[in-house]
Amino acid sequence: MKVIDLARATNVPQPTLQRIATGGCSRQPQMSSLLPIAQYFSLSVDQLLGKEPIPWLNQAHKKDLDEMGVRRVPLLEWSDIMNWILVSKDAEKRENFHKLRNPSILTETTVSEEAFALTIKDASMEPLFSSGCQVIFDPNKQIRDRSYVLVKLEQKEESIFRQLILDAGDRFIKPLSPDLEKFRMQMLEENDMILGVLVESKNQYL
Repeated sequence: MKVIDLARATNVPQPTLQRIATGGCSRQPQMSSLLPIAQYFSLSVDQLLGKEPIPWLNQAHKKDLDEMGVRRVPLLEWSDIMNWILVSKDAEKRENFHKLRNPSILTETTVSEEAFALTIKDASMEPLFSSGCQVIFDPNKQIRDRSYVLVKLEQKEESIFRQLILDAGDRFIKPLSPDLEKFRMQMLEENDMILGVLVESKNQYL
């Protein structure tokens, strides 16, 4: 559906809808904008925001989702990332992981079967990615300079979310938050691993 058509149907200004559709994690739409959109699609505002499930969508089979151009991506705990990386290349193990351990979120972004989602739990990547923002990573997406990546440092137990800087064959990572000025740049060592490249962020507005 085009933004202009939704604007006509809901009487929400087109620029407002455009910002909602394309905005970063810091955007905060007003209830006066969200309510008519939710009503148009026969949803509650919490369902529109992803705070409550949409029953028919959550029960949809993979074939039905594929026809809609939607993919179900596992929403992992940070402690489960390496477990997912280990099993995600095997279809049967992937399916078992889905069933036994994790909730999932839906995305219209084209991602591989190995993609996964996390919920940001700190302020290191603000202002673009706030705490509570859901982010989707794809291990198979091409790594580029200035990409946002999930990294497993050999000397650290937990993975971290950072921006990647490539320079003359060297790899550096940095947080975005101005509060972490003294940690602005860190060079990646040979055994440090890039686990995935950011492909989408989902906002929790309210």
